[in-house]
Amino acid sequence: MKHLGAGPQQTISIVIPAYEEGPRIAGVLAPLATTRWITERIVIDDGSTDDTAEVAMSYAGVDVVRLPENRGKGAALQAGLDRAAGDVVVFLDADLLGLEPRHVALLVRPLVTHDELGMTVGRFVAGRLATDMSQALTPILNGQRALKRRFIDALPDLSDLRYGVETFLSRFARRAGEHTRSVKLSGLAQVMKEEKHERFEQAAEERVAMSLDAIDGWNRAGAGGA
Repeated sequence: MKHLGAGPQQTISIVIPAYEEGPRIAGVLAPLATTRWITERIVIDDGSTDDTAEVAMSYAGVDVVRLPENRGKGAALQAGLDRAAGDVVVFLDADLLGLEPRHVALLVRPLVTHDELGMTVGRFVAGRLATDMSQALTPILNGQRALKRRFIDALPDLSDLRYGVETFLSRFARRAGEHTRSVKLSGLAQVMKEEKHERFEQAAEERVAMSLDAIDGWNRAGAGGA
């Protein structure tokens, strides 16, 4: 996969926002550690109190940015965009299950081969039942995305969007006239929030907050800015 499509070789940056993902982030970094066509790998540790940053730094070639406090997903992704130099920037969540380099290639290849596309959005299929069902209901909420540089340059600052960043990106692309494409990521899944927390109530509270953020992100993109 050294060459992802027609035309000149593109530089590819990976940005991974991570908060309290010490037990899981290795599952995302290890598969990409020796993938030569990936230009840079950036982990944004969003104020974690566990060993997320230490695990990430144990992988050679990974650039780890540590935010002093938890600021939310939008701020972490913005910090990654500020750091990334690639022609294409790929967002990957830090709690993925079954990630392979081919999944990244699937996100990147359409942007390399189709000039009209500004962003691709992943969709989990044939992974885990829970994540497959969640994607079927709300495909717009997938965090696995690839963005072309021209689209990145048109974006406002994403820092205060928190979990609304994904709905914002999708609607902003539409308003900006950037075409997007949904990409099936077969065999890829994600750890559910209910698996991360001992108390069901905590997971439920996070889901409610995520839903409110998603609505806010959609509305703010519709209003023309972040």
